[in-house]
Amino acid sequence: MHLRLLHSNQSHSSAVYGLCDHHAEGYFFSCSADRYAVLWYDDPLSQQALAIQMEYAVYAITYLKDHGLLIAGLSNGDFHVIDLHQKKEVRHIQHHRHGIYDFAYDRTDHQLIIAGGDGTLSIWSVPDFRLLRSIPLCEQKIRGLALSEDLSMLAIACSDGKVRVTDLIFFNEIGTIDGHEDGATSVAWHPKKPVLVSGGKDAHLKCWNINEQFRQVLSIPAHQFAIYSIVFDMHGKYCFTASRDKTIKVWDAQDFTPLQRIGPGSDGHTHSVNKLLCKGQKLISCGDDRKVNVFGW
Repeated sequence: MHLRLLHSNQSHSSAVYGLCDHHAEGYFFSCSADRYAVLWYDDPLSQQALAIQMEYAVYAITYLKDHGLLIAGLSNGDFHVIDLHQKKEVRHIQHHRHGIYDFAYDRTDHQLIIAGGDGTLSIWSVPDFRLLRSIPLCEQKIRGLALSEDLSMLAIACSDGKVRVTDLIFFNEIGTIDGHEDGATSVAWHPKKPVLVSGGKDAHLKCWNINEQFRQVLSIPAHQFAIYSIVFDMHGKYCFTASRDKTIKVWDAQDFTPLQRIGPGSDGHTHSVNKLLCKGQKLISCGDDRKVNVFGW
């Protein structure tokens, strides 16, 4: 397997922070410090007519396909709910005191989970967006969220260095991992193994065995700076990581042997790589250089 750059675009006028799937063939969303959330088609890579301007930088974005709702989390802690069927905003909610960094959606119980820069985890019912819980977890940012495939556990990357794992009923902590001394920045569940994967400001990629009380089973000095995004391909063969060190790396998901490094240059990013999205046999990346890149294999 070898990633090759298929398309690149710098239409955003500032750093691109987030990506999410549209769940239609070829389509995805991006969000940026330029205050826009944008719909793209990936081949050829082109912005679509849907571009929504917010009042602050957009840090995170997610699309709830079943409800036709686009959720945008802003740098000031607000989030907007846009109904794409009606083509209008249906909610503007002010709850968090600082930026929103990630979303997770429990499709079984119709709950939207939000990672707040104020260290608070908030849970909202969908589609009425009634606040169900607001849980203070730490004094620093919550940077990343990941739901297990069976929707039984939520992994939370916290800037105090801990990776917290909760259930999805009462949100009680069932595991607290002292994962990354300077702060945990990203989490992902291995699609084929009972393993939780985390990345941190220490630039290490770490694996934790779910069946052994989250015992550490692997630690790799994967990058030079913080790891901001971890994703797997749909078959669980490959793991991809993105970092503030301007690189994307490809790993064999079986044993985390390194397979490829995409560094600064014509094929990569010249600044921090902030988010990855795996869609079929394509990897989409975005970064502080305003680029949205599409790779294929």
